[in-house]
Amino acid sequence: MLRKRIRPVGALFLVLMITLGTIGIGFGLWSKELTIIGTVKTGNVNARFLAPFTDDDNKVDDPLLDSGDTGTCRVGENTSCDPAASGADPKPRYNKDVAVCVASRPSADDDPDPSPGIQLGFVELRNAYPSYYCTAWFPISNNGTIPVKVMRIDITDGQGRVIVPNAIPSRIYELDLIDGLPTQCTGPVGCGDPDLELHITDIRLLEQIDPGESTLMNLDMHVLQPAPQNAEFKFDVHVVLAQWNEVYGCQGATHDVCIETDGFTTIGDGIPWAAEVMLGDPLTRFARSPDNRSAVDMFDQDGSGSWTIGDDLHTEAPVYGGSRDGDHDANDPTLLDLNGDLAIGQSVDCDLDTGSFCGTIDYTLFRFFDSDGDGYWNNGEDIVLDMNKNGIFD
Repeated sequence: MLRKRIRPVGALFLVLMITLGTIGIGFGLWSKELTIIGTVKTGNVNARFLAPFTDDDNKVDDPLLDSGDTGTCRVGENTSCDPAASGADPKPRYNKDVAVCVASRPSADDDPDPSPGIQLGFVELRNAYPSYYCTAWFPISNNGTIPVKVMRIDITDGQGRVIVPNAIPSRIYELDLIDGLPTQCTGPVGCGDPDLELHITDIRLLEQIDPGESTLMNLDMHVLQPAPQNAEFKFDVHVVLAQWNEVYGCQGATHDVCIETDGFTTIGDGIPWAAEVMLGDPLTRFARSPDNRSAVDMFDQDGSGSWTIGDDLHTEAPVYGGSRDGDHDANDPTLLDLNGDLAIGQSVDCDLDTGSFCGTIDYTLFRFFDSDGDGYWNNGEDIVLDMNKNGIFD
């Protein structure tokens, strides 16, 4: 008699589980992996002065600009006559070669490519005298891989003190030598008869220089009648370039003017690097906050009755260590003092929160970009002049 074998259920279940497990492993091996390998290579922002030259270095460097920089004068042998005007030749020249004007840059050995950093150029007027002119040309070449724009031009006194912030090309600036240092003549206070005129031309603010291309900056210098004898007059011209798409609102505005953007981080204005305000941003009127954290005051340094370059700002806000007493104390943080002339004990000329002491100064022009939206000025928020009083930075 045949007997039917009965398989244990547990064993059968175990076999099924092993079989299903094997099938599951088989499905897991059917796969495909796709991989993207990313590489980002950045470019660089860099620029250099090409060989600079002048119209009185006794050599014709560019026939279209300094064609008169040759010949023989009554004083000097085979040398060029002194320029009696600025700009490109032909132009008037004196019949003597008394002074000389040379421009240069460091050699490649002395000044290897400094990117990122500062590139230097030099110009020197020797044996200069009243009514002597010199025109120097500085070609600026973009030797980087990123387009750049001319963002800012400052003139300093050779020791880092800014005497002309945000210099505007094609505007003549008069400088006076005071205690051995040049000072911009912007008003009747603190400046005698000017000794030197500076005139920057050809280059334009926001001008774009593409990689491999160059632009020309023209620096005209005119020694004036009051210039002292046996004096040394030093100044620096700083040309700030930045990548082409970093156009700050402070540079792009046609009506309004940025005057301070970095708070009391420095006594400079922080423009353009610290600026946050952009075209179209709303502007807020100054007002006294419950904790007096604003308390921004103006000092009318030239006595003009309005804001001009060289005027100063500080804050008396107790939250920043200041004292609300209507004058500049050592503990009052300085927001802006380009000329270094803000004195301890000096009386406030205009309280921007309340309009006190302001006289003819229109304190309603002063506004700020309220970056945190709390309705009151805080350290570092951009201070501007809302020239058309529309409450918009434009």
